[in-house]
Amino acid sequence: MAEFELAPLKSALKEMEGRSALLPALHLAQELYGYLPEPVAAEIARKLGVPQADVYGVIDFYSMLYKEPAGETMVRVCGDASCALFDSDTVINALCWHWGISLDQISNDGAVTVERAPCLGLCDHAPAALVGDKPVGNIVPEQAPQMILGDTDRIRSAISGEPRLLTADCGKGRSTSLDEYQANGGYQGLRKTLQMTPAEVISTVKASGLVGRGGAAFPTGLKLEGAAMAFDAPKYVVCNADESEPGTFKDRVLMEDDPIESWKV
Repeated sequence: MAEFELAPLKSALKEMEGRSALLPALHLAQELYGYLPEPVAAEIARKLGVPQADVYGVIDFYSMLYKEPAGETMVRVCGDASCALFDSDTVINALCWHWGISLDQISNDGAVTVERAPCLGLCDHAPAALVGDKPVGNIVPEQAPQMILGDTDRIRSAISGEPRLLTADCGKGRSTSLDEYQANGGYQGLRKTLQMTPAEVISTVKASGLVGRGGAAFPTGLKLEGAAMAFDAPKYVVCNADESEPGTFKDRVLMEDDPIESWKV
């Protein structure tokens, strides 16, 4: 087994502790080493006090974490339905031919690996790819290498349809200004909520019929009620922003174009 210099990792993990730090620790380690070999996973498990099997469980679950060496730049081309219909396979073939590699193989100079990815939440820009952490959309197969390697502007969300409710402030350029958000009516609902009792808030949400935006459409009021009835404190309501389902990229649009609104949601 190859030896790894773990001193940089130990230094980087110094302030991390517990299971909640596992995913950030894995991302940090992969940035340091390019992938997550056994000695690195073992050190993370030791430092965080997490079973090594659990560390590998997380690595295996997330497709963007690697146990084996990969190219310095990962080119992930979406192969899900929307992009496949726009000929993403031809894009993949063009990129592999350009670097003289097969899918999932490292280029001779170690610079690039091309892989087929599940939905990237860029269905409105198919065919799309993620180059490192940079999204590239509307890729023309004949120009794929140039588009992947070139400088591209940030992808703008294609927003249409009326009335616009959640997306009312999307498509205007990303804003993280709290003053601007409040000037446009932000947090009015929160201010009203603060004048109500917890029971009134739960009753109002239940009466509204508000449901989660996932496939289960679980009533939001019941979630809040369940959290309120729990004995332990503090209480948490955990929300995710999972994508990877073709055509469902609303969360990405909100987080990119109207981040403060997405925090509130």
